[in-house]
Parts: sequence; C-alpha cells; structure tokens
Amino acid sequence: MYVLLIALIYISKIVSNAIPRLSASKRKAWFIAVSFFFLFFLVAFRDSSVGTDIGNYLTKFTLIRNHSWGYVLTHFYTERVEIGFALLNKFLGLFTRQPQTIIVASAALFCAGSARFIYRYLDNSLTAVILFTCCGLYMYSFNITRQMIAVALLVNAWGLLTEKKYRLSLTLFAVSMLFHVMSFVFVLVYIFYTLRHNKRAVTITVSVGAFLVLLHRPLLHLASLLTDKFSYLDNTKQRIHAGGIWAVWGIELAIAALYIAYYFLKDKPVFERVQRRLPHSVSEISATTSLCIPLFSALYIVFSVMGTTFNNLDRFGVYFLPFCIPMFIDFGKRLTEQNKTLGRIYLCGLHVCFVLYFVLFATTLDHYRYAFVW
Repeated sequence: MYVLLIALIYISKIVSNAIPRLSASKRKAWFIAVSFFFLFFLVAFRDSSVGTDIGNYLTKFTLIRNHSWGYVLTHFYTERVEIGFALLNKFLGLFTRQPQTIIVASAALFCAGSARFIYRYLDNSLTAVILFTCCGLYMYSFNITRQMIAVALLVNAWGLLTEKKYRLSLTLFAVSMLFHVMSFVFVLVYIFYTLRHNKRAVTITVSVGAFLVLLHRPLLHLASLLTDKFSYLDNTKQRIHAGGIWAVWGIELAIAALYIAYYFLKDKPVFERVQRRLPHSVSEISATTSLCIPLFSALYIVFSVMGTTFNNLDRFGVYFLPFCIPMFIDFGKRLTEQNKTLGRIYLCGLHVCFVLYFVLFATTLDHYRYAFVW
C-alpha cells in the first residue's frame, strides 16, 4: 500500500504536467490537492491496528461524547486530551456515534494544513510532497494525532510570521496549544526570529545546541537526580527505533551546518574570493533562509538525539521537523544555480534516498502493516 501511495504521487505529477492550458499555479494546486487526497485517504480510513494510539482515540471519542458541554468547557483536559481536541470530539459527537469520525476529521485538519503550507510557501511541489510523505511527518500522523494537528497549525504560523502577519501567526500558535500543550516549545521560533540579526544571540544559540547534543546524556542523568520526571533514561526502545534514521539526521545536520557556516563566514575577508565566484542569488541568501530554517532543522535533530535517551524530548523535535523540507529544497535550488547537473543529481538522490527510507520504515514495523477500517 505504501509503495502504491508513492507511485500515485508521482503519477499525479505526470498527469498534472500533461493537463493542457493550466497556469503554473493551478497546475501546482491540482497536483497538491490530488496527492494530499491520497495521503488523507490512507491515514483517515486506516484500521485501529495501524499506528500506536488510534484505539485510544476511538475510545476517547465515545467517552468525551458522553460528557456535558459544561464539563468540557470548564476543564483544559477531558479524558487526558486538551480542550481544543476535546471540543472537536464533542462537536462531531452531535452528528454521529461512529468513533472513526474523529480519525477522519483529524486527518483532514492535518493534511489540509500541510497542503496549504506546501502550496503557499514552498517551491518544487513534487519534492515538497515527497519529503513531507517520506521524512517522517506523514507517518507521525498515524501515531500522535493531536500533536500533528498542532504541527500543521504551527508551520502555517511560521509562514504568516515571515509575511509579517503577526496577529494571525500568534492566533494559530495559541490554537495549536489547545490541541497539544507541547506546542509552547514553538515560542523558540518567535524568539529566534526576533533575534536573527543579533550575531551574539545566534552564536549563543548554536553553541548551546552543540553543547546539548554532545553532553545530553550526563545532563539528563543530572536532571534525573533532581526530579523523577527524568527517571526513564535507559531508552533502549527509542534508540532501536531511531537506529535507521541516524544517516538521515546526519545529512540534515550537514546541510544545516553549511548554511550556518555561511552565516558566520559571509562577511569574512577569506570568503570574499569565494563569494565573487558565486551567482548573485547564491551569494545573497536571506537571513531567514540561511539561518532560521537550517537552525530550526538542527533543533529537530538536537531534540531527536536527546530523545534517544529520554523519549519525551523527541516529541519536541517533531515541531521543528517541517523546517527540513524547505531547507532541502532551497539547498537544491542553490546547487542548481551553481551547476544544473549537480542540482539534478542532488534532487534525484534526495528522492531515491527518502523514498527508500519511507518504504523500508513503513513496511518493516508491525504497527504500520496497513489495513482499511472496513
């Protein structure tokens, strides 16, 4: 089923290119809409055996449906889910007793939000959709439903932030916390975006990130001595689960490091000779692209690596995973501007590596063995 999904995405791109008299924007919209219909269909109508927490959400739908509106509205948590998600359950419960409805609605919110982000803010729609499907974002939606709705809200909050639509961005940030309280970690994005032109703040941020990656185990061990919240440190299961993705993390970190190095070196005399040989569009990369997006991508890796020691920390990393997609795409654009052949090799390799990773990952784990709900 997962191989068929990838094939359908590529076929959708071929068909969209073959449709006559469509403008580039309409062609992009058509391809994204069709691709995300397939993505939505698979996650929305999966059986309760597919994914790790779907059974839990099916049970909670019935429990929340039976609570009064007053009870739901006066508690931030109802049946251990945040008020935004509880209200969604309660609202849907007015129309149906079928628990699968909440899975369908959650899939619709996640896929619609993700599709909007790709359409509005990313170039190279095929690569964007493939990376979204294969980098882990899509498969996370099989397991951590509430959090992935929050992620879809937050990537659009980032887009609105770059458009200087601050009130709308902060509104989406607030709504995301009603679906998953861990969304508060996204405040780091707002803080760093504000300080992105402050080189001292950038230096401190990069240094702290490197420090945490190198010394996270003794630091977490020290934290475990202060509070029992960090008692689960021998996270063998999480290390095994992460084993196949270390190479992907390495590639992401290497590209992020190149951008960050560019930020620190671009004003140095030693870099002037290199800069003169680069096309203008390469040598004048904006601070938002050259620093914010790679640094947020690196934050995903920092939290993920620490998550191999303490599994709650990798959940913070999920909020920064979407930034890897524009980073990969922009890096391909820079390579293509420098050398078209090199750029094509990079993009082709990107597709091959991530598709293979996705197929192997999805087909080897028992809880991703696909079955439809009917």
